[in-house]
Amino acid sequence: LWLIYKLETEAEQAGGKVHFILGNHEVMNMREDFRYVRKKYLANADSLGLDYSIWYSEESELGRWLRSKNCIERIGSYIFVHGGISPQLQVAKMDIGEINSHLRSILDKPYDSTSTYTDSLILRKNGPLWYRGMAMNELASDSLSIILKHFDAKKVIIGHTVFDEITNLYEGSIIAIDLDHAEN
Repeated sequence: LWLIYKLETEAEQAGGKVHFILGNHEVMNMREDFRYVRKKYLANADSLGLDYSIWYSEESELGRWLRSKNCIERIGSYIFVHGGISPQLQVAKMDIGEINSHLRSILDKPYDSTSTYTDSLILRKNGPLWYRGMAMNELASDSLSIILKHFDAKKVIIGHTVFDEITNLYEGSIIAIDLDHAEN
């Protein structure tokens, strides 16, 4: 994350832009849900004498930076989203700004207080952080057309679901870019 933080500044100084899209792991860390944190990071926190939860809090530089990021963006005619866009999310008729604003509004709320339908839609399996239906070819083509039209987009770029190589789905309307990079 610090590398991306640094690259973002360098890109701006050079007249470019780096877009960092929030995914489920960043949001989980900000909400102090550490189920998937690798032990090496917890060990690093211990060796530094800093509680791991502080790393992503509103008081840390990294936490403030992450809270300024989006979970979904449109650049040109492309939508970038970590998990995907479910038909349920599209039916809610939220635009990109509303989705990002709603996520930010609940980032620091305890889990037991984020129980509205919209909270659930953003944070759970049909939300932009977790939805795998696009990657798993579970969307009907008419649903995809409605989603693309709703967001005025031609393609959706997704991560979250690991593939062996960058993969075009739905005749190129979805591009899955999360690759197995454990050895790279």
